[in-house]
Amino acid sequence: MPIEPPTRYNFDANAWVGFAWREFPRDVFVSLWQRIEDGIDEGRIFTVDFVFMEIQRQDDELSKWMKEKRESTPEFVIASDAEIQIAGADLINTYALKQDADPFVVAAAKKYGLTVVTNEKRRDYPREKPPKMPNLCQFLNVPCITPLAMIKAEGWKF
Repeated sequence: MPIEPPTRYNFDANAWVGFAWREFPRDVFVSLWQRIEDGIDEGRIFTVDFVFMEIQRQDDELSKWMKEKRESTPEFVIASDAEIQIAGADLINTYALKQDADPFVVAAAKKYGLTVVTNEKRRDYPREKPPKMPNLCQFLNVPCITPLAMIKAEGWKF
């Protein structure tokens, strides 16, 4: 039986914010953040440039940390090339989405075979509109999990 390659992840802005402030602050969960940094350095944890730009709107610890990680590991931030921009725009137009990072997170995950990490919850679409990121992932057959589910999937223990 072939060995499965390790899962690679594409973090949404709310996953970063949740990790950094709500659920797992860096000053308390030091070893968790070391694992996240290791995942970035190993090429397993990414974020799309639209998310990076959203986070950079704040002048806080998270934005400074992400900027440092981008400088030390440039491939951590996925550039939205033409293919990702077209796929993201298609999602915006098809599902009447607001123009934020979400459709580009999903488009980049689809292109590169990544699992989306988000705190968003699925909606009962089409009854509840617009669809949320887990819905978009489902539409494009992209795996989508919460930060806690990622920790469990990785088998991280603290």
